[in-house]
Amino acid sequence: MSTGKVARACKYIENPDSANEELQLSKDGTMNNLFNAYCEGRKTCLKPKAQNSNITYTETTPFMLSSYRFDPRYEIEKEALLSLQSVSTSAVQHLRIKCLNAYVYSDGDDHKSRSISFVTWNDVMLRSHSTEDNPHYVYTVDKDGCKDSAQEWKVTEFALESKKAERLPITDIYVRDVRGEAQHLYIELGKLCFN
Repeated sequence: MSTGKVARACKYIENPDSANEELQLSKDGTMNNLFNAYCEGRKTCLKPKAQNSNITYTETTPFMLSSYRFDPRYEIEKEALLSLQSVSTSAVQHLRIKCLNAYVYSDGDDHKSRSISFVTWNDVMLRSHSTEDNPHYVYTVDKDGCKDSAQEWKVTEFALESKKAERLPITDIYVRDVRGEAQHLYIELGKLCFN
């Protein structure tokens, strides 16, 4: 058994730019507790487990996607994720939601009460707009196509950024756009990066 040292995150690698392919890091710096990741510069990035969620619902009250077996996971064990969070100062998680007849985000007052919320790793609710009881935990979108999804599939792309690494990844999504008719969401997890 080797007793060699292994980096805990990409920021500890001498030339992280040369490591854009998958590599092994360690939650404790030893060869015993390895996990796969890849570097984007000094950021340590994880790939999602190959699990996309296709959900059709006819709810009349808001609900958590976990009630439809939505379980967002990345290729890392919990202890290794906690270690990576502890040596990082920020994180960003990317995801795409394809939708048909469903709002997931609104940048105006017209549908903001229907915007989804994300439940973070440490149980904070990220919302589309600040509220009196939740003024700091908001998200933005890179592209919002779902606002025009009444007749055909559209896409909204999210980049959830946090200056506290322990907030990500998300663990659930709270759906507010419920009309008692067939609505469709297809969630694609993207990369999760720590810096």
